[in-house]
Amino acid sequence: MIANNNKKSKTAIIKSDSNTKGSSTPKADINIPKKYILDDGSILIDSGEYITFLIPNFKIKEISLGNTVMIDEIEYQNYPFTQRYSWEDAQKYCEDLNSDNGKIWRLPSVKELNKISNIKMYGVVDKDNKDDWTKWLNENKDKQVANKKGYKLFIKSNFLENMPKESYFWSNESSKLNSKLAWLINFVYGGEGLQKKSDTNYFLCVSKP
Repeated sequence: MIANNNKKSKTAIIKSDSNTKGSSTPKADINIPKKYILDDGSILIDSGEYITFLIPNFKIKEISLGNTVMIDEIEYQNYPFTQRYSWEDAQKYCEDLNSDNGKIWRLPSVKELNKISNIKMYGVVDKDNKDDWTKWLNENKDKQVANKKGYKLFIKSNFLENMPKESYFWSNESSKLNSKLAWLINFVYGGEGLQKKSDTNYFLCVSKP
């Protein structure tokens, strides 16, 4: 099967290979509006399209806005955060929400991510200030709040039950020194750090009028 994902188009094209041994499926082009995304992030399928793929373990995930919360005139996506994407795939996920409601969605900045914390976060953590951050964490342990799953985080109450155990969240900011790295925030430890964009982490999307 050949998949062509054109970034400029709102559709993807799938071709079934009639030359595949043992396959009697005719070759056909199928235009698919971008609404659903596959596990590998390559093809999106619109609700209402019913397509049978003759591929074992072929799974489709829906792109969903879910509920939102307004903080300082910024609308934050707020639903059970279960999907971990690379930085680029997370950005694409937010962009693909745009066609749903006319709003412009994107990954949040570091400053915007900090707004969903219940305290002033420590900031950047690196090898040079690790001792100082450890002291800050110990002094602020009582500010962590636990959800029903027992996860303790520095997070506002309306996000609490939707947060995963390892709450590393992508920002939209790249490193100024290394374009292969991006900034993220951890709501368990209250710190910011850099990570490879090819790694996978949790994320949420924001929209600002």
